[in-house]
Amino acid sequence: MEETISKKELLELKGITYGQLYRWKREGLIPEEWFVKRAVRTGQETFLPREKVCERIDFILANKDHIPLEQMARILSPGPEGRTFTLEQLKNMSEIDPGILRMIAGDVWSGTDVAFLAIVSEACRNFHLTRAEAGDLIRYCGGSFSRRSEGQHTFCLLRIKKAYYGMLTGPTVPAADSRIEIVQTWPVEELAARISLKYQPEEPVQGSPDASD
Repeated sequence: MEETISKKELLELKGITYGQLYRWKREGLIPEEWFVKRAVRTGQETFLPREKVCERIDFILANKDHIPLEQMARILSPGPEGRTFTLEQLKNMSEIDPGILRMIAGDVWSGTDVAFLAIVSEACRNFHLTRAEAGDLIRYCGGSFSRRSEGQHTFCLLRIKKAYYGMLTGPTVPAADSRIEIVQTWPVEELAARISLKYQPEEPVQGSPDASD
């Protein structure tokens, strides 16, 4: 079961205010479905997925002084629109292993496609996947990214005995058969947004964020 954090603990941990948290929710920076009310001894408390919301707030705090909240919300919100990247741009991304690029075909890649290639690259580094194992992930999992529905998604790297498999799920990581090991997970849209911000065109950003948030 995914670990959660109470709203009160989150505000204290990240040093943010109630107003900031709920403004970011209204602006679409933090998904509404992450806010879940539960009964506690003193009444009701709001809980959020700990890892996802902490990562999202760190992302917002790191970028809010130079990226307008409205623009950040567009980057973070899922959907078919968004930036595309050329193969030449992919070659300059530190997140993507050059060996992975030799396994793919195509000239233009969407933000989530790039996130998937970054995921496979990280999986290769962290778990020493062979070229054949990486190729299988690309071959059998890549199509699920283009067919995904709207919403937030998590990519899970699974290990069954000594073989690796991939699975694209909703925002909550499912409970797996005890014989299946979930060795690592990645928030897809979050990773795509990070890459999009890191490699955005060298153009001045119009407008400025509210310094109070």
